[in-house]
Amino acid sequence: MPSLTAWTKVWQIGDEEFPIEGLLSNYADEFNWGDPAGSTTTGPSLADDKPLFANPFIVGSSETGEFPYNANYNRGYGVDFDVEWDGALPWGGKLTLSWSPGQSALETKEVSIDGGVHATFTAQGTAKPGEGWFQDKYPLVQHTMNVPKLAYGTHTFNLHHTTGDGTFWDWIRLEQPVESETAWGAGCRFNENNWATYICDYTVGCPTCPSVTESSGNVDILTEPLDDVRAGVTTVNDPLVFAEYAGTDHGGFTHDV
Repeated sequence: MPSLTAWTKVWQIGDEEFPIEGLLSNYADEFNWGDPAGSTTTGPSLADDKPLFANPFIVGSSETGEFPYNANYNRGYGVDFDVEWDGALPWGGKLTLSWSPGQSALETKEVSIDGGVHATFTAQGTAKPGEGWFQDKYPLVQHTMNVPKLAYGTHTFNLHHTTGDGTFWDWIRLEQPVESETAWGAGCRFNENNWATYICDYTVGCPTCPSVTESSGNVDILTEPLDDVRAGVTTVNDPLVFAEYAGTDHGGFTHDV
């Protein structure tokens, strides 16, 4: 995995809510809530209505409202469902779940990926008076699990409710690491809007070879390039830097040393 400085979102189900007029907004309003439900309106009870939900919920295809926002064991609703995603995580990633176990309930969730890697999340709900009716009844918690490297393909994230009556989901987010690169160096800038630099006053001289004590006299350095080096066009009669043998005709190019 590259050195990490930040994470980037791959996908997210649900919105991260913020207070509205001093009250925390209804963070489940995007899930199966019809009119007149809104950001501060109580939604329908599962005792009255059990909305259909997509199973599997397909990221990028299923509508947000097809997600089972209220996983309720007593109501037999949304306690075991899959989220499918087509993609890859070449360096792995992390899955974060924002959810509420309720005011006083002890809730347990199990999350598995492709039937293998799994994590168990347990939370005891604690009311937060003064932070809005939703926080009073459904205080939020967050849990994060590491996701291994995933090759490109269809991947299944299974969410299984194991303990307690029910859970409200706020949002579920998959992220992957991004690599931050820094280039630095003393030198001249290419232009004022480019961070890259180059070495000023850089010259190349003839290399020296301390291990060479003498030469054969057949080696020299060309002072300027040849006009035409096509075979059969140019005849070289001067010593060459790469010529260390008696000249013969090689396809019309004569080396005369």
